[in-house]
Amino acid sequence: MTDLKKILVAAALAVLAAASPVHAGKDDTKAVGIMLKQQYPAIPVDTVSKTDIEGLFEVASGTNIFYYHLKTNSIVTGEIIRGGRSITAQRRGEIMSRLLKDVPLAKAVKIGSGKNVVIEFSDPDCPYCRQVDGFFAKRNDLTLYVFLLPLPMHPDAPKKSLKVLCSADPVSAYREAMGGKYDTPFTLPSGCEAKAGSLLQEHITWGQRLGVQGTPAIWVNGTWVEGGANVQALETLLAKGPAKGK
Repeated sequence: MTDLKKILVAAALAVLAAASPVHAGKDDTKAVGIMLKQQYPAIPVDTVSKTDIEGLFEVASGTNIFYYHLKTNSIVTGEIIRGGRSITAQRRGEIMSRLLKDVPLAKAVKIGSGKNVVIEFSDPDCPYCRQVDGFFAKRNDLTLYVFLLPLPMHPDAPKKSLKVLCSADPVSAYREAMGGKYDTPFTLPSGCEAKAGSLLQEHITWGQRLGVQGTPAIWVNGTWVEGGANVQALETLLAKGPAKGK
C-alpha cells in the first residue's frame, strides 16, 4: 500500500468516525477543497470537481483520484465503473497525460521516426509489453520512446533494463530483451551498472511521478491508452494521427 493510500484509508476512517456536518453547497467545489485541506493537511489536494453523482466530488491528488461525499462527510476510495469502463481510470489517465510535457524524451530509448509519437513505460519481463512491442515493431508510422520500469514482481527485470541502457545499441538490445534473448542467465558487461544505473533510476522516477502502476503504460500523441496492450485502441489512435500543428 502506498503512503497516500495509507493516508486516505486513515482519513476515511476518521471522517466516518467524526461525521461532522460540512458547510458547503452541493455545487461548492471551492468550499469542499478548503475543508479537505484544513481537515487533512497530509493529503495534497490539487483540484476538486463535481461528478454526475449528486453530492459526490472528485478530488485529484497528484495522479491519484479519490472522492468526497458531502452529505455523509466521507472520503471514498475506489473506482467508478460505468458501461464496463472505469471512469476513475479514464480521469487518472487524463491527469497523467497533462504531465507528459515534462517527461525528458531525450532520456528514453528512441525507436523509429514516424509521425505518431508514442511514449511507453515498459518492463522487459512483462508479457503484455512483449506482446505490444511485437505490434509496434511491425509499424513504420510511429516514433516510440521507451522508458524502462522494472516491476517488483520481476526480479530479473532490473538487470535486463541495465543491459538495454548500457548497450552501444539500445534499440537492438531492447528488441532482443522483448524477444526473450536475455531470459537465460547472462552477465552484465563490466561497468554497466555504473554507466546506466542513474539513467534507469531516472526512468523509474518518471514512472512514479506519472503514477504508473503497471506496464505497459502507453500514450499515443498525448492520449493515454487504457489497458496498455489494447491493440484495437492503439490502432485507432495511430490511424487518427497527431493533432494538426503538432
